[in-house]
Amino acid sequence: MVVSSRSFRRQLEYLSRCFTIITFKHLLELAQNDQRVNWARPLAIVTFDDGYRDNITIAAPILEDLGIGACFFVSTGYIGTERRFAWNRAVGLDSPVMSWQDVRDLRQRGFEIGSHTVSHRRMSELSQKEYEAELAESQRALEAHVGERVRVFAYPFGRFRDYSVCRRQIVERFYDIANTSIRGLNRPGRLSLLELRRTSVSGAWSEEDFWAEADGVFDLVDELRLLAWRLRPMPRVESVRRRLWGCGRDGQ
Repeated sequence: MVVSSRSFRRQLEYLSRCFTIITFKHLLELAQNDQRVNWARPLAIVTFDDGYRDNITIAAPILEDLGIGACFFVSTGYIGTERRFAWNRAVGLDSPVMSWQDVRDLRQRGFEIGSHTVSHRRMSELSQKEYEAELAESQRALEAHVGERVRVFAYPFGRFRDYSVCRRQIVERFYDIANTSIRGLNRPGRLSLLELRRTSVSGAWSEEDFWAEADGVFDLVDELRLLAWRLRPMPRVESVRRRLWGCGRDGQ
């Protein structure tokens, strides 16, 4: 999920030619007016996760040069610290995160800021108390620093096993929009604002690969994976009792 600055620019240029690039604020306005609205061109939103400092030193200037907005989802427990994410430490990478001044600067330059929890823990593994704390405390910290309501959230990791559909009502208490990392287009008339699809961009892709992903050519792959996940065998009854949250299997 890391691309060169050259590839990033070329990807944005393709999106500008083929999509109308909007913000989550704009998407929310469209959806609240009429979720079945027929847009003249497909829409796209550019997002970044975690809060790496290269978001402001490399990505933001390219975005501004091309006149494109974006949303930066940050894990508040890392911002302004010397902490590094576990996956970077595991491979010996020193990948610094932004300071709180960086986050404020991005917002002042017109970019959106969203929550990515406090600790970047896998949400499906949390107790209900921990789950609520990750949502509330990250939102509170962000709002204190950017001085406005933060309405958008992205699940850490965001794959099938990383969030629970039956806990959407908890997320809805804090945020208007929640993003997964499940590949797929978000189609008018079937728009789920609390379970938006997103495609993670790979630095190994060719330009043609990126075009195909952006156009939804490979969406069927994750649709089949999602179906398999939902049809997976039930765990033993004892395990279910320990993990129930009042709406069927955990994660369903």
